[in-house]
Amino acid sequence: MCTEVDGDRKEELDLSIERRPEAIHIFGSWMANKSTNQIISAFATYGPTHVEWISDQRLNVAFGDGPSASRALVLRALCCSSIDGMGMEV
Repeated sequence: MCTEVDGDRKEELDLSIERRPEAIHIFGSWMANKSTNQIISAFATYGPTHVEWISDQRLNVAFGDGPSASRALVLRALCCSSIDGMGMEV
């Protein structure tokens, strides 16, 4: 198990869950007022296929393959401190 922190909230993560190299897991209370279209637009350069909402503060952005997801994660982290001014830290 590993601890995931969102603000003051801590949650235990189950590391035995199957990994999905074609998806990026994102979480945070800032997502409560974001739409699927805003999330897709933030990753549009990298070819997202869809967004899987898990809760109002947790989602997966899915891509066609693992390399596309990896590229999106790395390049967003290298070139941007937030995604299109949405307050989404990467």
